[in-house]
Amino acid sequence: MENQKKQPSFSFAVLVFLLVIATLAVGMIVFKGGLGLLMFLCWFIIIAAGIYMKYTFEELEKMAYDMIRSGLGAMMIVLTVGAMIGAWILSGTIPSLISYGLQFINPQYFYVTSFILCSLMSLFTGTSWGTIGSAGLALIGIGGAMELNLGIVAATIITGAYFGDKLSPLSDTTNLAATVAGCKVMQHVKHMLWTTVPAYAISSVLYLVLGLRNNVVNTDISRINDIVMGLEKFFNTGLIPLLPVVVVLILLLRNKPPVLSLMIATGIAAVIAITYQGADISKTLSVMYNGYKIDSGFASIDAILNRGGIASMWGTMGIFIFALGLGGLMNGVGILEVLLGPITDKVKTTRKTIFLTMIVSYIANAVGASLLFAITISGTLMQPLYRKLRLRPENLSRTLEDTATMSAFLIPWNTGATYAVGVLGVAAADFIPYCFLGFLTPVFTIIYAITGRTICKLDEGEEYGEATEYKSRFNPLTPAEIESK
Repeated sequence: MENQKKQPSFSFAVLVFLLVIATLAVGMIVFKGGLGLLMFLCWFIIIAAGIYMKYTFEELEKMAYDMIRSGLGAMMIVLTVGAMIGAWILSGTIPSLISYGLQFINPQYFYVTSFILCSLMSLFTGTSWGTIGSAGLALIGIGGAMELNLGIVAATIITGAYFGDKLSPLSDTTNLAATVAGCKVMQHVKHMLWTTVPAYAISSVLYLVLGLRNNVVNTDISRINDIVMGLEKFFNTGLIPLLPVVVVLILLLRNKPPVLSLMIATGIAAVIAITYQGADISKTLSVMYNGYKIDSGFASIDAILNRGGIASMWGTMGIFIFALGLGGLMNGVGILEVLLGPITDKVKTTRKTIFLTMIVSYIANAVGASLLFAITISGTLMQPLYRKLRLRPENLSRTLEDTATMSAFLIPWNTGATYAVGVLGVAAADFIPYCFLGFLTPVFTIIYAITGRTICKLDEGEEYGEATEYKSRFNPLTPAEIESK
């Protein structure tokens, strides 16, 4: 009886879900409320619903806290990056990177160069957040000094970072998607190439065109020279301040934990700030916590360098905590599962299965505010349908990444977007329209679902999840098979 009381009806689940969406939408659009506060207010809605369904407050509290605990690793990265930004500025690391970048990167090709550089770094290191917090931080400074559109610059950094993260065998999301779907990592990676590579190529062309059309007109070479001279006036630029960058790249390439890698790079930067830049210990510690502050007389330099510190990340941390807690509550009381139940029962074709996987992934990413949450929930809910239709698990894992991973930065309250906002200092509304890779990748997912190209079924006698060699053109479905059971 108690279990029955705890099971929400479909109409009740819809009502609760709509109340949450309405609170977020009206709060942000009409009342201009802070995202973290609105997420927190949504807790009251789910808690009230949970108590109505006979859950105790202690049970609801545990649901929220368990999900928050699952995000502690990401939160530590956020705080560490805050300290690292301050230390990298004070040590001259960021000023040196900006100075060299301004001298050697052609403004016409900056957007596409930024996109490719972040893609390569993330591919080799397996971390999108580490890429955004290191290479991305330098690139956003260079773009600002060149007076480029920072929304586009941020988009190239973010999508480039997620491209590499998506395809890297070292990435946690890549391994999670493969594990949840039930296939080998390299089978998963190879299958993703069909959707990701063409989307990446088109995105690169778009960034190239944007750069060729606008950069030369907007860039004042004399102003760039003034910024370089200003940076060299306030910092000892050179190769020594670049040591933290080299160290973090080596550690990440050796697959060391991101938090540990960033902490070590932060510590090295602090030493350089004291021994090479002449900062005292008190100032170094203050900058690592409160961020770097300068009144140089150059507005452009101040805009680039006045940032960082652990304190600057508390707002982002609040959004993380409230968003993850809300996802834990909604999942714990069964809202998402009840909403999707009637739909999954009616899905009997390959095409509809893929479309539903996409929808579920987007909803889970919006509700849980975490792509890891979205991949886990969506993969768990959808895997039985793929088994039933005898579709290879790579189809599921690819769809999960094409939607859950590639929408993390498109949802303003998702941890992927809030982290980027906190590090790069660019509003989500400014970079989301230019995140071409996030919009284009699922387009190819839809095309393949409709045409049957690259959607592959199990071989005769093969069981779902069996480790078999990936073949790029094995058993593609025909249009008739797509609509069949």
